[in-house]
Amino acid sequence: MKIRTKIVLLSALPVTAALAAIFFSAGSLIKSSDEELSRARFEKTLKNMEVSFNEYFVIVRPPLRETFVSLILKLHEWDQLNTFFVSFASLYPHLERIALHSDGRRLAEMSRRPEGSFGKAQIDPETSLSNIFWVAGKPYVEFSLPADNSRQVRGTIAVAPFIEGAEKLTLTPGGSVKVYSVPPALAPSGAAKAGFVEKQYPLLGGLWTLAVMEEDVPGFYQRFRNAFLIFSVIVIALTFSLAMSFAKNFTDRLDAVASGRIGQGGSFDEITALEEKLSGFYDIKSKLKKQISSQESAGILGHHVAMIGHEFRNPIAAIKNAQYFINSQLPDNVKKGKIGRHLDVIKNEIKQISFMIEDLLSLSRLKPPVYALCDVSAILDECVEMFRHEYKLIDFELSVKKNLRIKADASEIRQVFSNIIKNACEAITPPGEIKISATPEKSAVSVKFADTGCGVPADKMEEIWQPFISTKSSGMGFGLATVKKIVEERHKGTIIFQSRQGAGTEITLILPREQS
Repeated sequence: MKIRTKIVLLSALPVTAALAAIFFSAGSLIKSSDEELSRARFEKTLKNMEVSFNEYFVIVRPPLRETFVSLILKLHEWDQLNTFFVSFASLYPHLERIALHSDGRRLAEMSRRPEGSFGKAQIDPETSLSNIFWVAGKPYVEFSLPADNSRQVRGTIAVAPFIEGAEKLTLTPGGSVKVYSVPPALAPSGAAKAGFVEKQYPLLGGLWTLAVMEEDVPGFYQRFRNAFLIFSVIVIALTFSLAMSFAKNFTDRLDAVASGRIGQGGSFDEITALEEKLSGFYDIKSKLKKQISSQESAGILGHHVAMIGHEFRNPIAAIKNAQYFINSQLPDNVKKGKIGRHLDVIKNEIKQISFMIEDLLSLSRLKPPVYALCDVSAILDECVEMFRHEYKLIDFELSVKKNLRIKADASEIRQVFSNIIKNACEAITPPGEIKISATPEKSAVSVKFADTGCGVPADKMEEIWQPFISTKSSGMGFGLATVKKIVEERHKGTIIFQSRQGAGTEITLILPREQS
């Protein structure tokens, strides 16, 4: 496949895939929203119709029904029925007639239309209403409400305004609303029309039926689908056109580069950018090779450091033994003199050199630690006592429970505590304070060191754990690197380090009670 064809396909296919993904995800969401909105509109329409319907028949339905019947009987006794009808009809304009019957005889009747126009419809005893009937082209419904054993309150309600208002509640211009005075199962289906859908809803507890005829017009989803299809065709066509133009221009320039005609035409920024990218890759490759080389060198250096450390141990041990022997052979009066003081200097310097050698050997240690039960509180007491004599202006506060035992290499744990305390002492400008606490946890022992020293700068937080890195003016930078290796690698523990420049440092060690 030619490079020009590849460029076109690689440009057009992602655009097509993106458009398809947008269509399916957005289309599904829009379709779902459109359906929910349509259902909500239908439910709102139905609710409005039910509310309007109940307003028309409020006087014949509980709880006003009994009140209305009692009021008619009282007004008839007071001979005020006609006056009431005139006043009530103005408040309830749908009421066309009120009549009071007793044993089939009409006792009184008030009506807007001539006598005999109403009163012939058959009443359904379950609803107390008649079917919808038509007089002079207008729909009406009659009702009959039992008052007592022999009397009934009858009347006629005009429903034309309700039906006319209900038709305005349809969602589409060509829709219609019909009311059937029968249950939905017996209601006739509307005449089939192309593009129309009829939905039936129960009224009066399912005794009547409300039929809504709606025009099945395209929803927003269909409009979105058609518009997006047109948009996608335009975008894909434009993408193909631009990709073809770019591919032709790019391949022409590559041909010009291959034929040595770079300087004969216009700008070749794409080729220059490609060369710069390749140059960057070569730089990265060179850096990686140097990094690998430095890591290998570090491994070799660690091996040699271990060898050198062991070689130093032998003469240091010999010097230490010689110092001890000379000191043991001197009489007491000589020990207190100049020779004795020089022997003490030799002893202290041997101690410092041994300390540095132990740090070097810890960083390159290959032998596994020797785990045994050791007392954390006892080791802390020893370390604090050792530094308390050397740093007399620093207050050491030790809060440790006795017999805190863990399974660990006691010599390595002692080295960890010594390194941390030594760093804290060197970070403090006397007077200062170092607080040390140790508390038991579920499956570990927590040891916390807090000092009032100078703290560590924020940009040095990560570096201090690496060998040969130190924030002090003196020192080789082995201390914390040794701590990290012993605690995390050799004892599977955790180090929590918190420090703020000028406010001191807090180091918490979580040391497991057992080693797997």
